[in-house]
Amino acid sequence: MSQTLGRAILVALGWKIEGKVPSPQSCIIIGAPHTSNWDFVIAMAVRWAIGLDVRWIGKHTLFKGIAGPFMRFLGGIPINRSQAEGFVDHVVETLRTNPGLIIGLAPEGTRKPVSNWKSGFYRMAAGANIPLLPIAFDYPSKTLHIGAFIYPTSGLEADAPMISAFYKDKR
Repeated sequence: MSQTLGRAILVALGWKIEGKVPSPQSCIIIGAPHTSNWDFVIAMAVRWAIGLDVRWIGKHTLFKGIAGPFMRFLGGIPINRSQAEGFVDHVVETLRTNPGLIIGLAPEGTRKPVSNWKSGFYRMAAGANIPLLPIAFDYPSKTLHIGAFIYPTSGLEADAPMISAFYKDKR
């Protein structure tokens, strides 16, 4: 039923999916550019349409009040960015002890334009020895692009060109 709902939402909004998720395994999905609240709606619809069980990380204020239980039901994991010390280590341990867990996040950490991404996504993947899965929201074409796994190697600086290459023509 959720696949039908996800597909219906994408059709209603005029979005399509390009690419396929590699065989499901633990990974960190990096969704960028994160520029709109609509990213969440589209990401949830894609998640349901392709039948992928993804937990996602969002700012703690999304989980306040009546929205909190609903956001957790949708797979949300709150993070208070002003008190985030130890969060990466916690996620790494969670990934190590839960084979098959998939976590999605916006590497920019905000919807505002940024020149550099935060590094937590990379440290989580490297620490848990799992791949990154880049996805891109391309608003002009209304296409969600799914890339190929990127395995962390010798550090973010070394792998950044490969990650950037996937996103360079996405708007």
